[in-house]
Amino acid sequence: MDKRATLGVFGARLTPAVLEELVQETVTDIRREFYGDPFTIAMHVAVGFVTSVLAWVTLLMTPFTTAALGAAGTITLGITDVIIKLVGAPIRFALLGTSRMWLLVPLSRPLIALPGIVLACVDSTYVGLTPSYCRFETFTLYGHRGGKVLELTIPEIWPLSLLLEPAYRTRVSAEVGG
Repeated sequence: MDKRATLGVFGARLTPAVLEELVQETVTDIRREFYGDPFTIAMHVAVGFVTSVLAWVTLLMTPFTTAALGAAGTITLGITDVIIKLVGAPIRFALLGTSRMWLLVPLSRPLIALPGIVLACVDSTYVGLTPSYCRFETFTLYGHRGGKVLELTIPEIWPLSLLLEPAYRTRVSAEVGG
């Protein structure tokens, strides 16, 4: 077992810092392999710019939404958490759908550029405003907590978002040795 892994209830678990490092390594590999198209690079720059501007507003609002939604989740015994995930699921599904179209049908890129940027910004803001425990504690991938870092990275690397989870899963499996 790797020194960066710790033993958990279900066997080897990677620490959150290592998982964050794995996400960044995966993103670097995806960018190196797939960012040859100038239009893809332009869309990535546009998404990065708009989400960074929205991040300042999100950053200021996150403590309030975390407190309010955290209290609501406690009072309703977790029903609020389910509602939060159900509201976010169509946004993420649409984002990954545009990413799939981007990768499979290059002629559709001009048509899905604007909707993809909007969806990436909405998804990034939504994930940023949800309480951390909703995204970090309950999201696991092969028993490893991928958490908010992975959730925030998916819209960040649009239009190649669809490639992140399988590449990350492979990297985590290799890291643990299973």
